Amino acid sequence: MTLYRHIPSKEDLIDLMLDTIVAEQDLGGLPTGNWIHDLTRIGHQQRAVRLRHPWSVVPPSRPPIGPHALRRMETALSVFPDDVPIQRRAWAITVIDAYVHGDASAELAERMEGMRTGLDKGQWQRAVASYLTKTLAAGDLPQLAAYMTANTASHRDENFTDGLRAVISGIQAALTR
Repeated sequence: MTLYRHIPSKEDLIDLMLDTIVAEQDLGGLPTGNWIHDLTRIGHQQRAVRLRHPWSVVPPSRPPIGPHALRRMETALSVFPDDVPIQRRAWAITVIDAYVHGDASAELAERMEGMRTGLDKGQWQRAVASYLTKTLAAGDLPQLAAYMTANTASHRDENFTDGLRAVISGIQAALTR
């Protein structure tokens, strides 16, 4: 309980814990000039951190094996051309499911923060604005500052669709190699 004298709430403690595990990622030497290599490295490191700290992934659910889940997998496997091996089909579905899970988790995290604080997105952004302004003003995060000051409206559904298209294009390229 003495911890809460220094940290206002359980949620704030969790935020600090999550930030601490992000620090486990070795970002030294990035960027290398090969963005595909760099993103691959970042992805592998993020996965390793999450696997080392399972609590950081909002509760892992059981593998879906009910009749509807099995029918959905059967249908998903059947959409591929016959010449695509069954193992590659299952891999492709797993990749798509992972993308969808990650995107949905990010959206739900925003919603949960709104429910926790009682603030809508605009109010929450105003509440954290001074912290972000002060942090970005230090000049250590120029790419993030450029992104944040671009003030581009985020269209979650469009971004999801663009990402899904990119994932499927990547799967298509991998399957035709």
